[in-house]
Parts: sequence; structure tokens; C-alpha cells
Amino acid sequence: MISRQLNWLQVAALLVSASYGVGFLFDSGELPGTRGMAGTLYPWLTALGMALLAVFAGRVWSAGVAVWDMLGDMYGASVKNQVALLSVIWMTGVLAAQIHGGVAVLQLCAMPSWFAFPVMLALIFVASRLELRAASKAFELCVLASSLVLVFSLHKIGGGKVYLDAIPQFTRDVRDVRAGELSTMTLAIVFLVITGADYQQFIIAAQGRLHAILGCGLAAVCLLIVGPLPASAAVAANHSGLLAGMGDARQAIPMILASVSPKVGHGWAVAMLMALLGAALGSAAAMIRAMTSASIGCRAEGAWGRACVSLAIVLLGGVIASRDKRLFKPWWISTSSTSRVLLRCLSFCCSASVSLPYRKMEHHTRLHCCRLLLCRQMARHRTQRHSVRCARARRA
Repeated sequence: MISRQLNWLQVAALLVSASYGVGFLFDSGELPGTRGMAGTLYPWLTALGMALLAVFAGRVWSAGVAVWDMLGDMYGASVKNQVALLSVIWMTGVLAAQIHGGVAVLQLCAMPSWFAFPVMLALIFVASRLELRAASKAFELCVLASSLVLVFSLHKIGGGKVYLDAIPQFTRDVRDVRAGELSTMTLAIVFLVITGADYQQFIIAAQGRLHAILGCGLAAVCLLIVGPLPASAAVAANHSGLLAGMGDARQAIPMILASVSPKVGHGWAVAMLMALLGAALGSAAAMIRAMTSASIGCRAEGAWGRACVSLAIVLLGGVIASRDKRLFKPWWISTSSTSRVLLRCLSFCCSASVSLPYRKMEHHTRLHCCRLLLCRQMARHRTQRHSVRCARARRA
């Protein structure tokens, strides 16, 4: 059981750190090359999800359990295990993206790839074992430092005006996004933010209902402010010709940092990259905690058991991250076929949520429901026959 010890500032810091990872920073730099400030869609949709999560934060805090435990209490252990398994699967992909981004940061620090990979896995495991209050302070500093790095880079390449004009430019660029793709991104991102256990775990750990609500609201405001930074930096660098000849659009943010770092000296350049690495650790640690809870449930397993499960999850994420870089194309850049698949998945989830209570009932409970429905139909039929007889009697 998570101890409820976080104030609203700590809740907000952990929620923002769970969203503001290196995978998000690097991938947000990819979109502006083709879609301009529409690359701000992901952080601003995440902020919208946070705002909506604040509406339900009181109920989530009162429930005090993860989404799979909540559904398990209502529909049985089978549903709980299935939801937990699906949650682990999608969070594994996000964890692998954070590992991949962290390794890229370590390589920018001149660390060889064969050494950067195990170092990143070890750092993520240590970060996931931090106590929540200590983690909130550490990751709050990391998010602040990584934002300052992007602000400094934006200033050096002359992109301040791009950031200040982010909202009007966004409204113009977002019109080029297809309606189906935009609706898919909105539904998927907002839905995952509201129902994601990686976010809900921090709401449950809040000191009180008000702390949970205020933490979600502050996190939404922070994401609205820092969200346009990566896209603004990439757009400004593209306009200045800094990204000319770039083969992979995902290299936009690393190339910007590489061009800015010689102006501040080697020591400060490493410090800037370490700030970005801290952002990756915050997001990955949130995933590890949620995946560990999904794997072993809320049973008292002890610190050693949870540590072993967390280590196994970190290694699984490392295996997936080492497979193929093409796995980490930003999932919100949807093709039309992917949009249709996601919409079908969401519609399936909605229909399943309606039919699930009946299908997961015990056999005798279903028979009892059928008897109740049959009795209700017979009573309705008798009422109709009685009305007909009364009408005939009045006419006679």
C-alpha cells in the first residue's frame, strides 16, 4: 500500500517528470521539420488530460487502488489480470523509448555505446527504488534543469519569438493535420493520461483529496508552459539552417545541443546533457513503479521481492530497446491505417466496458438476472392485457 505523504507540489513534480522524458524531447523535435508547431500536440494534449484527470483526482484518491485492482474488485480476478497485463505491455514500450533516449544522451557525453547501455539500466533501476518524496525533489530539479537547457538553447539560436508566437502558429499548423489523425491522437493521449497507472500512483500517494486535485492542475499548467520548448527550438533551428543536411529528423534536439554546447564549455555541456538524462530517469522510474505494481499487485511482497520484479522489468525494457531503433518512431505520428486501428481499439474497449459486467458474472448470477428480466416482461405483458380489458369495458 502506498503511503500517502506527497503534497500538491510534489504530486505535480512527479506527474510532470513522468510526462517530460527524453523520448518526448527527442521525438518532439522530429515533428516540427514537417509540421511546424503542430509538434506541440503531444504535450498540450497531455496537459488537457491532466486537467481532466484533476476532475477525477478526488475519486482516484478515495479509491486508493490502481485501475486494474478497481476493475478486479468489480468484475473479478480474471479481468484484473488481463488489464494489468495490457498495462504492462504498453508501458514496456514507453520504458524502452526512455532507455533509448537516455543512452543517446550518454553517447553525446562521449560514452561508448557498449558502456552507456548498462549504465542507463542501472540508473533507471536506482531511480525507481527512490522513496517518493526524495524522487519528487530530485526529478523536480531535473525537469527544471532540462527546461532551462532548452530555454538557453532557444536563446542561443534566436528562437525566443518562435516560442512567444507558439499559440497562433500552432493554430495555423494544426490545420494541416488530418481530422482522423487529430481525433485519434486526442482520444488516445487523453485516455491514457486519465487511466494510466503511471500517473494515478502519484495521485493515490497524495496527502489528501485537495492535494491530488491541485497537483494535477499545476502539472497541466507546467506542461502548457514547457511543452512548446522542444518544438520551438526545432523550428527556430530549421529556419536558421542549423538542421540543413540532417538525415534523421529525430536528431534535431541532439544537433541543437551539440551546436550550443561548445559556446558554454565542456563542463557545462556535460551538465546540460545530464539534466536531460534526469528527465528520462523520472519518466522511466514512474513506469517501473507502475509496472511493478501491475506485476505483483498490492500484496505485501516485501522490499526484496519488489526489487527483483523491478530489476526484471528494467532488463526487459533494455532488451526491447536494444532490438531496433525503428520501434521508437513517435506513436502519435499516426498513418491513416494506424488511426483506424486505434479508433477500433478504443471502440472495442468502450463496448467491452458495457458488456463486461454481464459476461463476467457467475453462472447463478446470470440465471438470476434472466429470471428478473423474464418476470419484468411478464408483468409488463399482464399490465398491457389489463389495460386492453379496461378499455373494452369502458367502450361497452
